[in-house]
Order: sequence, then C-alpha cells, then structure tokens
Amino acid sequence: MGVYKRKDSSYWWYNLSVKGKRYQISTKLKYTRDNKKHAEKMYYEHYDRITRLGHEERTWEDLISRLYQQYGKEDQNNLTKLSEFFAEKKLHEITRDLISGAIDFYALKRKASTVNRVFNSLRSALNKAYKELGWITTLPYVKKLKEEQFMAKILSIEEEKRLLAALPDYLKAIVRFTLLTGLRKSTVLNITWDMLDRENKKINIPAKLMKNGQPHSLPLKVKAWQIINQQDCKGIYPQIFKYEGRPIKNPTASAWRSALQKSGITNFRFHDLRHTWSTRMIESGASIDTVSYLGGWSNHQMVSRYSKQRQIDVSGIEGY
Repeated sequence: MGVYKRKDSSYWWYNLSVKGKRYQISTKLKYTRDNKKHAEKMYYEHYDRITRLGHEERTWEDLISRLYQQYGKEDQNNLTKLSEFFAEKKLHEITRDLISGAIDFYALKRKASTVNRVFNSLRSALNKAYKELGWITTLPYVKKLKEEQFMAKILSIEEEKRLLAALPDYLKAIVRFTLLTGLRKSTVLNITWDMLDRENKKINIPAKLMKNGQPHSLPLKVKAWQIINQQDCKGIYPQIFKYEGRPIKNPTASAWRSALQKSGITNFRFHDLRHTWSTRMIESGASIDTVSYLGGWSNHQMVSRYSKQRQIDVSGIEGY
C-alpha cells in the first residue's frame, strides 16, 4: 500500500492488489523526499486506471487503500477497527443510520471519549472522500457522544504517605519514581540501564516508549537518582524496575489494589500518579511550558486537562 523503497533499487516503488492480481511497479523516480509526492501521484493514477470504477462503486476498502498512508499510527489503527463495521460496504451505503448503529454498538463497552476518537477518524476519511476525491455526493452525519467532564484524582500528601506505607518495596520504588518524574506507567516499566546519562543526570528515553512518538531527554531529581541507584542492575533483563529479577508487566495487580484498600484511597488509578505530578509541578510555580516538556505532552491543552488546580503545599513532599 502506497510507495516504498526497495533494498535493491534507488527508486520509489509501489505495489497494489486488485481482484487478486498484484502489481509491483518502479516509478523511475529517485528515492528523495521531493519525489515522494510525485511517486504517490503515479500510484493513485495507476490505481484509478486499473480499477476503472465509477464513484458509485467505490467501497470502504478502496477508500482505506487510498488514504491509509496519509494518516498517523493512531488514525490508521482506528480505520482498521472501523473496517469491522464497514468492510465490503460501498461508500454510498455508509449512511447516517449505519454509522449511528456502529457508534452505539461500539459504545456498549467503551467510554464516550474512546468512541469519539475512533469515529473522528471515520469523519475525516469520509470528509476526504467527499471534498478531495469526489467519491460520494453527500457527506453523512457522524454523531458525537457526550463525554463526562474529566476529573483526575490527585493524591494529597497524607494519602501519598499512607499509600507508600502500604506498598511492597518494589512497587513503592515505582510509585515514588512516577510521582517524581510524571512518566507514564508503560515508560517507567520499560526504561533500561543503557538509557541513563549519569554525567548529565538525565535519562534518554527513545521515541518508541513515548506516547507522542518523540524521543525524550528527562533531567532527574536527586531523589529520582537515588531510587534508580537502589535498584538491582544484575541479571539478564535490562529493565531498571524488576520484581525478583524479572520485568514487571502489571504494577496494578493484587499488591496495588490491596495497598489502595489498606490506605483508604478510592477511585484512584495508577495513571493518576502522573496527574498528581503535573498538578504539584504547576502549583509549585513551574510554567506550563516546563510541565509540557518534562511530561512529554505535545500541547498545553493536555497539561490543562491533566492538571487539576488545587492548593497543595508541596513543601513536605519528599524530593521537592
């Protein structure tokens, strides 16, 4: 799908499959960034020429094949999920009623915000089919579900102390490190010893561990360094945080739930540790720019969403 570079060629190539027949074609255009759009144009023209379909015969699969490479990973995943509802459908058959039914079904086991994100990708694809490609003559309505107002649970200092006292040591280290860095759970669990820059007191996190897809260089506080240095670096696994020498897959299992119960903390998720960090940072005087950078957020809107404004005395928090 789309254009690509072959190992044995210096040109842009493309391949497509139509009615069981596969085409692999060299564009004869050198593999450069400037030539990519020209190569994509050749690909689309060839695709249209081979299919020779009238617009009324265009299907969902045709649209996805045409647009897939134009989207980022999240939208690509969403379009793949949407094929569950619209596979083998012609575009003119994807009506308001069909879409509404798909949304209602998808919402049975998912939050409204999740449903809206997935179907935003449908809205975008249909918009392109209507405005850019002219494959549909009317643009069907894609309803948006009402989302509950987001309210993050922020730990008080007393709650933090009770939680840490109830946690086993291996999990206590992870929670303390998260409260000091604001890193996501998946990132904390997968950072490895080779990512440490001891000279500059930083941890260099590769793009694959960051939700925004960008590499991140994070300066660490003294307390965060102490936590890292207390971990066992021996063994065959490179992860910094381990349990009995093995990587930790799920820090929110029985030990986490038991600690929450013992400490009397309700409606609290592991991800709320990140919310607590960002709120404390802002209310201790850190700028939005600083919190956005340190937390790996791509825009200030996300910081505002995740940072609940409350008066917190951070003077008694360990590491501040």
